[in-house]
Formats: sequence, structure tokens, C-alpha cells
Amino acid sequence: MKFITPFVGSKVYICKAFGFTIPDGCAPLYVSKVKPVTQRRGRPEKPKVENQE
Repeated sequence: MKFITPFVGSKVYICKAFGFTIPDGCAPLYVSKVKPVTQRRGRPEKPKVENQE
């Protein structure tokens, strides 16, 4: 049996446009490994002080 890579990106759009079904085992299963950023990197901002005029 030949190995078929998962359909991602434009392959999925082409299949949807022409009404083709994605073959079994080729569905996009990509999950991003990037963790959500909870805190910004670098020096923290100075606290904002409003004018007391």
C-alpha cells in the first residue's frame, strides 16, 4: 500500500471546490505546537501615570 501524506492547505481547498471527499487517513490532523503567549518577552512596561492637574 502506498503512503499518502495528509492533505493540508491548498489540497483541502481544491477538494472542497470540486466536491471530492478526502481519502481515509489523509484528513488534516495538524496541531500547532506553539504554546499561547501568556507574558510578553523583554523589559516590562513602566506603569502609566495620569497627570494630576
